[in-house]
Amino acid sequence: MRAGVFLAAYARRFEVTLAVLPVAEADPSPGVSDFVRQQARRVETLPLGALLHPHYRLIAGLRDPVERRAALARYARPRLYPYDAAAAGAMLRTRLGETRFDALHVERLYLAPLAGAGPAARHSILDLDEDDGATQRAIGSLHALNGEADAADAAVQEASKLDRLRRDFLPRFDLILLAAPGEAAALQEEFRDARIAVVANALRASGKAPVSPASAKSIDYLMVGNFGYYPNADGARFFCREVLPLIRQAGGPRHVGLVGQRPGEKVRALATLPDVAVHAGPADLVPFYADSAVAVVPVRAGGGSRIKILEAFAQGLPVVSTRIGAAGLEAADGRHLLIADGSEDFAAAALRLRRDPALAAALAAEGQALLERRYGFENAVAGILSLVDSLARI
Repeated sequence: MRAGVFLAAYARRFEVTLAVLPVAEADPSPGVSDFVRQQARRVETLPLGALLHPHYRLIAGLRDPVERRAALARYARPRLYPYDAAAAGAMLRTRLGETRFDALHVERLYLAPLAGAGPAARHSILDLDEDDGATQRAIGSLHALNGEADAADAAVQEASKLDRLRRDFLPRFDLILLAAPGEAAALQEEFRDARIAVVANALRASGKAPVSPASAKSIDYLMVGNFGYYPNADGARFFCREVLPLIRQAGGPRHVGLVGQRPGEKVRALATLPDVAVHAGPADLVPFYADSAVAVVPVRAGGGSRIKILEAFAQGLPVVSTRIGAAGLEAADGRHLLIADGSEDFAAAALRLRRDPALAAALAAEGQALLERRYGFENAVAGILSLVDSLARI
């Protein structure tokens, strides 16, 4: 969604060529969507399988899974950087010919090595979105909290690789962008000569009437997310196994909906609990928002900011979030949403919103107003184009 905002913004000023490098060799290609066709003059999808780095290809060919995991741990690059940047850049230059671009925008740190290897551009922009190294360290701490020592060690190793990649490539860009002001300020302290700015996550208005919080809903607590992302899967388990029992003990409304992509075995298993339903990969989230009373964001690790909170604001739902879940957004506890950490406080906040319709409605209204004032699509587009204009003056 964030990349889509940049794509739409650039399309207002430039003829855009979109180059796509899949994140995994086995990822099925979704084709080119109508949205992309409307924004991009040309789309080039690179074949990751043909561009794997020779070292990574040798590791992937190891038959023993234990040996393969050990070799990947020793591999110097982050897991999303298995490609050969020189080969990928050469393929792009061949496909695009002698075109010289006004700007090259790279989305996420793991693609940063393509900037110097690909087509020439007058200016280069790197959207980190978040500090990936810090996020991985936080995920490592979460694994450790859950007693998953091997996964915790792997996350810490990944964080070190991401930090190294950032140190090597960030100074090569004319402009670096992040979603959260706090992360941008911390990175500016580390890279004092870099030009770093914030482009907040944004949401395009759906055109649908917002949902009004009310008691007659079949889903009391809705959690939306990609459950293939560990903090979301952990958040779902935390809410259902630690928060929900407290809500039951208090005699409160207790129907939970977990809605999103890639729920793994542990998330699917939550559907065996009373009053919990898991909905995998729905085509449309709006009906779930319409049938829900409260949006919950019980995530305990992460970086950047949560678009799922902006979506809930857009749909007129009150939100309960952990402090980490609400990080990066200018959302105030008690005005735009409720913030609660720990199972007891989270259960109390969720129950409060189910039992106090006036408070739920007030928070939902303030959340929607904040979205329109600060995180609207047009605000983001204007900010992006202003930053591009500032580069042109360099």
